[in-house]
Amino acid sequence: MTTLQEQRLGGWPGAPRISWQALAFWAGLAALAVPTLVANARQSWSTEQGEQSPIVLAIGLWLLARRWPSMRAAAQRSSPLLAVGLAVLAAMAYVLGRVADQFLIESYALYALGLVGLYALI
Repeated sequence: MTTLQEQRLGGWPGAPRISWQALAFWAGLAALAVPTLVANARQSWSTEQGEQSPIVLAIGLWLLARRWPSMRAAAQRSSPLLAVGLAVLAAMAYVLGRVADQFLIESYALYALGLVGLYALI
């Protein structure tokens, strides 16, 4: 039986349980990622050097989703205080990158936020 704090993702029986806090974090990260991905698509992915990047991103996400249960089983418990501290630092770097129009800082900060989110889920 699930509580109000945890619900199954998608409602199907084998779906992972996710708290509303984690869902809010991932929704916020997705909201930050859309403008960065659009800018990336315009700047890098449209050139000959970066045209394979969307394929690499999709394969990486697929592999991560496929191996997530075994990675989570092998991982040690994360520190909430460390996760919040790292998330604040990465969010400040993201804002700095957006304000200063520095695409690389923005992209790396977004990547760091994603890693912190994965660390916090463990």
